[in-house]
Amino acid sequence: MYDLSLCSLLTMRLHATTRLDLLKRQQGIVAGIAAIAIEENERTLGYREQYVCASTVVPDSTWQSRCNAQFLESFNNYEASGKFPNAGRQG
Repeated sequence: MYDLSLCSLLTMRLHATTRLDLLKRQQGIVAGIAAIAIEENERTLGYREQYVCASTVVPDSTWQSRCNAQFLESFNNYEASGKFPNAGRQG
């Protein structure tokens, strides 16, 4: 039997529904779902109704609406070269 964290590590490129289905097929128990942000849509509403969910982004907050839009205003000012000055460069 796998726990959700192990399942997530093994299948992190798969969609959340696929991960949950895989876990259940292995007779695993889903104790809850933890994420940095959980978008608000029909699928995730079902997750929130069925499982205990924990997210650093509070539902109905300004941050939640930005996550739902899949865009944060801070993206406008982000410059990767300032954070990773040598990325992709030989030297």
